[in-house]
Amino acid sequence: MRHHTLMRAIDAVARAGSIRKAADQLAITHTALSRRILAFEAELGAPVFERLPRGVRLNPAGELVIHHFRTQIADMERVRSQIADLKGERRETVALATRRGVRPARSAS
Repeated sequence: MRHHTLMRAIDAVARAGSIRKAADQLAITHTALSRRILAFEAELGAPVFERLPRGVRLNPAGELVIHHFRTQIADMERVRSQIADLKGERRETVALATRRGVRPARSAS
């Protein structure tokens, strides 16, 4: 899942436009996040962000990477949901609205 965590982190930076803002959202230090991104870029062999005086933005390589990452993130969420269904663990919230003055029925216990 380490790769999945990295994809989510890079997606958060792309959405926030800032490493510092994304780090706050992810509850990690901006230094740690910046190092992860630099390590990923080194492994990839290309930068994915253009560093600006006030933040970052995806460059063309980053646009390509983020498209694939977002597809993989969505696929993983679907897989997790399907596995939860198989295990009978899926929980959904149901909201009920009633008219004023309607009281819940009492059980006969």
